[in-house]
Amino acid sequence: MSSTRGGRGRVGGASGAAGVSYQEGVTAWLAAHLFAEDQAHSLPSLAATVKVTSTASETDQAIDDINVGTSTGLTVFIQAKRAVAQLVDREGSDFTDFITQAVDQHLRLQASGSTSPSRYVLATSPDAATTVRRDLRLVLDDLRDAPRDTDLSSFGATDAKRAALNRTIAIVQRLLRARGADSTPSLVREVLDRTVVWALDTEGADRGTGINLLAA
Repeated sequence: MSSTRGGRGRVGGASGAAGVSYQEGVTAWLAAHLFAEDQAHSLPSLAATVKVTSTASETDQAIDDINVGTSTGLTVFIQAKRAVAQLVDREGSDFTDFITQAVDQHLRLQASGSTSPSRYVLATSPDAATTVRRDLRLVLDDLRDAPRDTDLSSFGATDAKRAALNRTIAIVQRLLRARGADSTPSLVREVLDRTVVWALDTEGADRGTGINLLAA
């Protein structure tokens, strides 16, 4: 088990400081589970038997904030953004930045011939927009559990979920085309199957969970 930290530069200003503080909170939560050898049942989309075996911060991956190794060989790539304000396709938006990183991470793994399972996780706080931390999170969970041949248009039990998913699909398709990849439904589904929204309150109840693990 290990925890490492890279040397990527930090962003400046008040918003940058808040983002770094949230990232450090997520890293501390993971480190608490790692140190306590706790089952990673609180990590999104992982079975209760999966354990955190290593963490690395500020890596050279496309999703670079935190990379988590697990006992099954699955790698969790985490981007921590404290308050994603909108689910929009706009240059400079936190959400577009994350989806860009997720697409780049997927294409990088694909090009390397990697067959190891992975997750592309957007960690965000309760201050994030409801359409991100609830609607998109839930519809992605539904999609991940469904057969791979299920048509993407069939997901989304509410208008809000459908809108969140359709907007995300459109961003993924645009980014794939911009990188010279075929934006086929199967490739889009591959990216979406691995994409997870993790609502983590590092200043509230979830922070207490980490402290309790360390004290146990």
